[in-house]
Amino acid sequence: MASNRGGFLEQRITIAFAALELLSWQRAVLEGGADPDKHENKRADQRLRALLTNAKVPITPVPGHLPALKAFASDEGLGDAPKAVAEVRHRITHPKVLDDLYDRDQLLTEAWWLTVRYLELLILHWVGYTGGVVDRTKRGWPQVDAVPWAS
Repeated sequence: MASNRGGFLEQRITIAFAALELLSWQRAVLEGGADPDKHENKRADQRLRALLTNAKVPITPVPGHLPALKAFASDEGLGDAPKAVAEVRHRITHPKVLDDLYDRDQLLTEAWWLTVRYLELLILHWVGYTGGVVDRTKRGWPQVDAVPWAS
C-alpha cells in the first residue's frame, strides 16, 4: 500500500522492491525450502524473474507503452523488463551519477508503474486469486484481463 500512496517516486520504487524481496524470500526459502545462502547470492532481477516465472507472468522486454523505461533498457542493454526495473531500483539505492535517471523524462514514473504491476500480480498469485485484473501501466480506459496463471 505504501508504494501506491504518498512519497517521492524513489521511495515508492524502493518500498515496492522491498516488498518484492520479502515475497521472494517467503516463496523461495520459507515455503519452497531453497537454500537461504544461494537465494541471497542471486541478483534482484534473478529473484524477480523467478517469482514471475513461478506465477506464469510472461517475462518480456519492456512494453512499448512505457517508452522512457523501454529506451533506458535499450540504451543500457538490459534485455527484459525485470532487469530494467531492478536496475532503476539499484541506481536509486546505489547512485553513482544522477543524470542517468533524472535526465530521462518519465523514467521513474514508468519504472514505478511496472514494479507495482509486478508486485500486485505476485501478491494475487500468492493468495490464489484467479479473477480479473487491470493493468495500471496502461493509460486510458481500463481493461480487465484474466490473471496470467488462470488460463
